[in-house]
Amino acid sequence: MGYRSIKSPATVGSITPAEVEKAAKALRSKITSGSVRRKLSCYKPLGATPEEVKVSRFSPRLIQSLRRHLGITQKELAVLSGVTTGAVQQWESGKFKPKQEKKGAFVALRKMGPRKVRKLLKRKK
Repeated sequence: MGYRSIKSPATVGSITPAEVEKAAKALRSKITSGSVRRKLSCYKPLGATPEEVKVSRFSPRLIQSLRRHLGITQKELAVLSGVTTGAVQQWESGKFKPKQEKKGAFVALRKMGPRKVRKLLKRKK
C-alpha cells in the first residue's frame, strides 16, 4: 500500500483562510466606497418610462435612421441596447421587432445626441 498525504483543509494551496478573508474584506470596501460602482454604472441598461415606449413608433426604417442620425454602426447600436449585431440587422430588415425593454433603449437613444452617445460608447468599451 502506498502512502497518501492529506492536505489540511485549513489551507488551499498556499493561501490561508485568513488571507482569503482579508482579500474579500478589501473588495467589499472597494465596492461600498463607490469606485467599482462608478465603473459599473456605464453598464446600466438604457431605458424609458412605459408610457414613453407605448406612444413611440418603431419601424425598420426608423431604427435605421436613428442609428444613422447618431452616427453609429449596427455593432455599436447592439452594444448600447444589449443585444447581438444579428438582432439589430433583423430589426432593420423587418424580420423581427424589438421587445418592449429594447424599445425603451431606443426611446432613450432618441433623446441623446451623437456626442453623448459617443461618450457612452467610450465608457462601455
